[in-house]
Amino acid sequence: MTDLERAGSEKALVDTVRDAVRGGVNMVQVRAHELSIDALEALTDRILGVAGDEVVTVVNGSPEVAIRSMADGAHFREAERTDRLQIPPQLVVGQSAHSVSAAQASVEAGADYVIVGTVFPSASHPGGAVGGLELVREVARNVSLPVIGIGGITAENAGQVVEAGASGVAVIGAIIEAQQPFEAARTLADAIGLPGKR
Repeated sequence: MTDLERAGSEKALVDTVRDAVRGGVNMVQVRAHELSIDALEALTDRILGVAGDEVVTVVNGSPEVAIRSMADGAHFREAERTDRLQIPPQLVVGQSAHSVSAAQASVEAGADYVIVGTVFPSASHPGGAVGGLELVREVARNVSLPVIGIGGITAENAGQVVEAGASGVAVIGAIIEAQQPFEAARTLADAIGLPGKR
């Protein structure tokens, strides 16, 4: 998941995405709520250019940008509700959830996957509520969608998240703040059994 502020610059972010994809990342969420629609579209275009066709690229919070940039999908925050019928059927739709009931609502709204957290204490949400592995287990038991864990995930604990029922993990700092994003992504991919490029 992208974070312009933590990356330091747009160039650094795009370079990090390129390295992370080479290391095994198979999905990129373009998340930059601080940008205008036009600036978000420009960033998405640059990220699509380095991510390649084998990586699923989704845009957080703006189906309009996802459609205009020809990204693979759109992602929505928990509080955002969308009419799946208003989104082109070829787009993947994801939603964030912080509880079982929110994850179930995502299913009813027509989401294709759900990102669940915060799993562990996270720099993105300091002092925020932490659901732990039990949240992942409960959501995975109660929804039919792929579940992706997020929040404080590292190479050391990523395997536990998958063992708890997640189909994968989402990270920000573990790759964006790494000195070697390729190696960080490769280590994370190894931790959850994802194939990667060497």
